[in-house]
Amino acid sequence: MDYVKIPSVGRNEPCICGSGKKYKKCCLQLHNQRKRWEQVEDKLRGSFKEFYNSDRFSLELEYAKKQFGISIEGLSVENYFMTGICMIIP
Repeated sequence: MDYVKIPSVGRNEPCICGSGKKYKKCCLQLHNQRKRWEQVEDKLRGSFKEFYNSDRFSLELEYAKKQFGISIEGLSVENYFMTGICMIIP
């Protein structure tokens, strides 16, 4: 997955967000936290794509069409998960 690259900036330089604060007192913690979650997000995206390519996805999509009367022609995988029509069945 491609992420927005954070420019290289020293801890004591002005923050790249433009706040006027030092980077270490402003966005450094946020950027460090973001780095920690990238692997988790990649794994989750992989699980979503695996589900999207499975037979179960097609079955649940047909169920949603009937249940909610939704036209979902041309719906991308990202939009499918954002609509909230994904039924999680154990």
